[in-house]
Amino acid sequence: MNFESYKIDWRNHFCINDKVILYDLQEMELQEIPTETKYFLATYGLPKNEGSFYLNFDNVNYEMSTFNRLPLICDMFNLEIEDLSSMEEDYFTNYNIGSAGSGYPITINKKGEVRIIALDSTLSGQYEWTFINSSITQMAIFFIEFEKFTIYQKEKSSASSFSEIKVKQEDLISFVEKIKTIDSVATNKGSFWHSFIEEFEEMVHK
Repeated sequence: MNFESYKIDWRNHFCINDKVILYDLQEMELQEIPTETKYFLATYGLPKNEGSFYLNFDNVNYEMSTFNRLPLICDMFNLEIEDLSSMEEDYFTNYNIGSAGSGYPITINKKGEVRIIALDSTLSGQYEWTFINSSITQMAIFFIEFEKFTIYQKEKSSASSFSEIKVKQEDLISFVEKIKTIDSVATNKGSFWHSFIEEFEEMVHK
């Protein structure tokens, strides 16, 4: 996915000035994630203290602007290994890049997929995944596209708040078709972004 046409929007709307988390490319060299993921994290970075779409990427209490490397789930959460027979590989191969509004970790796996892992509060090894995007780049583009759509619809309906937005059915259909071309599986039922599409569906003019 070519990020060049989106990088200005990313820097102007989500990673403004020093509000960006960058990772050290050399430190990530031996980490088992795609090369394009490492490049994105080192070059474009993630929003700092942003909380957009209930996602927060301040996953480590560092004051520095450049993080050394991505921590593994097993570095962040001390789960009971005897209870991890169904997720042992994921536990040792998924890297933590932040947390969702619920506090659950946002992770990247070997394929570069971005997902939320909902861990049982007792850390007993019970868990379930919520898919966000197929890559970090596609996630960033979804951030931009969803923000643009929200702002446009808010202005179009002269709404003073998000809850007052009115959306035309044809606008929503066009928007969903567009983002499916960016990451087709990210809009599937049960995915992270599908819940936002459902919110927009509730705003459609009856």
